[in-house]
Amino acid sequence: MDGYSILIQDQHMIHEMIQSYFDKVYTSFEADIKKTLHFKGNEIYGEIFYYSAIKLIKYLGVTPEDHFLDIGSGIGKLAFYVYFASQAASVTGIEINSARHAIAIQVSEVIQTQLPRMFEHREFSLVEGNFLESNFDRTTIVYICSTIFSYDLLEKIGLTLNTMPHIRKIASFRKLPFLSNFTCVKKMLIHCSWERVGCYIYERNI
Repeated sequence: MDGYSILIQDQHMIHEMIQSYFDKVYTSFEADIKKTLHFKGNEIYGEIFYYSAIKLIKYLGVTPEDHFLDIGSGIGKLAFYVYFASQAASVTGIEINSARHAIAIQVSEVIQTQLPRMFEHREFSLVEGNFLESNFDRTTIVYICSTIFSYDLLEKIGLTLNTMPHIRKIASFRKLPFLSNFTCVKKMLIHCSWERVGCYIYERNI
């Protein structure tokens, strides 16, 4: 077996370990997670599968200089995937739904207790709140699971992202209006818990 094949095999084993670890951690919160899925009046919830997240991370080219923001981070899975599977300087998730955010915080406490060294030299944070009322000016890459976002909300998000000076790439499950400083360069097919969907990738205009 050549060096490249060994490297690919090693990477596959690492991803299998990461996925298995998160599956185990989140399984202990299954009852609480189900309550957030079926609570009357709650928004529909879905999540991106691990290997689709890895595919997206690779395409976005997340580097040690990047500050990654997940808008609508839910129970925190994508934020954790990015943190563990990339070298991003910081990963932040913001979620407006208090029940889902509470689960994400509990999961974070478990993981940081079990794997404290993973959090020594880079930043990881989960914020409860409204992105439109927050300040994330140093953000360089944005991910938005925007499948059920209203057009009005997409407009407001697009206008806000367009004014953030350091963003270089955006990934969104719906097209974002008012991104005059960005160009949609690709539509990726991503496997999620509800179906395979298109993810629009934007890059800042040169």
